[in-house]
Amino acid sequence: MALTKCKECGHAVSTTAAACPNCGAPDFIPDDVKMAMEKERKQRQLIAVIENYRQNRKQEEERQKEQLKEMIEKQGSRTCLWSSNTRKQSRATQESSDKPTGGDSPAVQKIMAERKAKRKANAYDAKALYLALIITVSCIFIFVMLVAPRLPIWQKGTSSSSIRNTITPTSSSSRRGSSTRNSPLPKYTILDEDIYDTPIKVQVEIDLLVSKDITQEELTVLLKHLYEKNRQRGGFKYHKYPTHFAIRAYTSKEHADSGMGQWVGMLSKIQNDAVELTVKGQLLTKLKQKPKQKFGLTEAKRRSIFTELVKAEDKTWKEAEAKYPNQYLKPEFGDFRNKLEEKYNDELATKHGLTREQLEEIGIEGFVNNWPLPK
Repeated sequence: MALTKCKECGHAVSTTAAACPNCGAPDFIPDDVKMAMEKERKQRQLIAVIENYRQNRKQEEERQKEQLKEMIEKQGSRTCLWSSNTRKQSRATQESSDKPTGGDSPAVQKIMAERKAKRKANAYDAKALYLALIITVSCIFIFVMLVAPRLPIWQKGTSSSSIRNTITPTSSSSRRGSSTRNSPLPKYTILDEDIYDTPIKVQVEIDLLVSKDITQEELTVLLKHLYEKNRQRGGFKYHKYPTHFAIRAYTSKEHADSGMGQWVGMLSKIQNDAVELTVKGQLLTKLKQKPKQKFGLTEAKRRSIFTELVKAEDKTWKEAEAKYPNQYLKPEFGDFRNKLEEKYNDELATKHGLTREQLEEIGIEGFVNNWPLPK
């Protein structure tokens, strides 16, 4: 059971309650908490479905193998011998029908010889047609994979105007993005850059670090600039220019290292599709707010407690998985994990002199404000 604050009166309420016991509001859970809870629920359901599918598939494969083994044992050598004899008899019958006998007249012998020659010619025609089909398919595959991507019409990049058309402004400042094209770019640092050069695609991935004071408008301009700078990049083995892009901006190295998609802005492009650019404007606004003390703790201390809380939750999943492997949907798995969660949260609250409600509130604060998650 998790606790949250009622968005109407601010009173601590269990997320499983039907209404707030203080003010009676039926819809008391904040929207951001709802989104976090729904995301976690969907992730757990997806994991359970995948594991259940894998287990069922494995059982089905084992069952089919057993059935095939039993069938082979029952048939034994009789099936192989029967099929071999049948092929030999069929071949002998065909050869005897094509072979003229001594009693046949010259006209009959001529007709049978012509029939045999025609049958051989048809067989050769079928083989030639099959070979021509294989060669044609192979040529088409080679053209699509190797030749076509090098043609100029395939290498035509997306212009900067098409990028702007795919962005939906969320504030008045973003609508004035065109007026700042000549303004200096905000400072940034490249954290990581990966290039995947394969016959199917050339993908450029860039992770960069930006200041917490960057505006939505400045981040939009920066991501466009990096895309324009790299889209005509050359020197690849299979393609003339990059075909895929993923440019992500983070406000700290910890956000990038978490691997949980905690970026504040991202530009992506797949083959000839339009460029997609996303900037989390509300998150950038929160980053500019001054840190406040809560429960007598600084924001840095609360962040440290949030990290411990996330690690404790990961620990409960690992221990439950070790005891009940691939049994996410069974009640025993959930009960055992809930007991571990209660135990570790009590230990964590005692360690920092907090109540369980205060610990839950710090956890909610961390998810809402996008605090870095541990690796």
